[in-house]
Amino acid sequence: DNQFFYGIPSDRIIADDWDLDGDDSVGIYRPSDQKFYLSYENVLGDADVIIAFGQSTWLPAAGDLVPQNPGDTVNCSDFETRPQAQAWFDYYFHWYGDVANLDGDADGEPCESLPTGTMTSATVTGVTDGDTVTVRFADGSSHQVRLVGINAPEAGECMAQEATNHLTALVMGESVVLEQDVSETDQYGRFLRYLHLGDMFVNETLVAEGYALALEYPPDTHYAAQLEAAQDHAQASGLGLWATNGCGSGSAGDLVIVEVNYDAPGNDNENKNGEWVTIRNSGTASTVMTGWVLKDESASHRYSFPDGFTLAASAVVQVFTGCGTNTENHLYWCNPGTAVWNNTGDTAFLLDPEGNLVDSWSY
Repeated sequence: DNQFFYGIPSDRIIADDWDLDGDDSVGIYRPSDQKFYLSYENVLGDADVIIAFGQSTWLPAAGDLVPQNPGDTVNCSDFETRPQAQAWFDYYFHWYGDVANLDGDADGEPCESLPTGTMTSATVTGVTDGDTVTVRFADGSSHQVRLVGINAPEAGECMAQEATNHLTALVMGESVVLEQDVSETDQYGRFLRYLHLGDMFVNETLVAEGYALALEYPPDTHYAAQLEAAQDHAQASGLGLWATNGCGSGSAGDLVIVEVNYDAPGNDNENKNGEWVTIRNSGTASTVMTGWVLKDESASHRYSFPDGFTLAASAVVQVFTGCGTNTENHLYWCNPGTAVWNNTGDTAFLLDPEGNLVDSWSY
């Protein structure tokens, strides 16, 4: 009395004593609901064949009664996407359970930190800034999309308008493909996606041409290494944000970042003066630092040097994240809330009053 639609991926035709009752049998096993269908007992002759429909690399060897126990031979890094991990997990789970320990929370969904592999087509109908667009989907709905893995300059900062204009020229009115990593939306309700236009990976292009920085947003880090490589190219080539005169004539000062002490003793958020950035004037003349800015990779951490602050030739100044009394060699950001410098990696940028990048320090 079962109505069975045959032929979905992972269905298996099995011939042999698969139910272990002593009689040869033939049937179809569906892993998704762990049931046998179309079974028939007392089949004459010997048959040791398992035929599966789906990815051939997931098939057991012909002649196996059941798949050989793979043991703890794979981990989540062996799969590109969650669906791939799910298929492997489903294939072996019926016989051996979570033998490779892929499902840490035992909810039946292994490797939840992997990208979903979800691809959606849409048309770009608006560009907000250098890393945010509005798209229209096939059903007529529209949504803002934040390009994940990158960070373009904020409004009013050097290269902000150039980044917006460049993204507009690339994708405005175009049909694009949106790729989801792990997260669905950010705290503002915007979709978090990678953007593809034909063969162009738009997120990477913006970074490689110096219109945006590579910035990890865990858990959405599938392309982090690729985006970092694009940034290395832009920096080495002095493109866009990495140009010394991209926002004007450039500063005459010879200021360099010589240290980022990013890991304060104990809890960084409770010991913000335990992290600091050291800047040296390597030139032969004093530099008035009115209008200079120290920032990190994020869109929110910006420190403006006090009006009139002057760094003498060969002198150093340390900028502490916490609060205190400024001196000629110690300045205090007094950043509200959390610490600034990420222990897992960040970049300190020193900008002159016109917004030109004077120096940076990555770790």
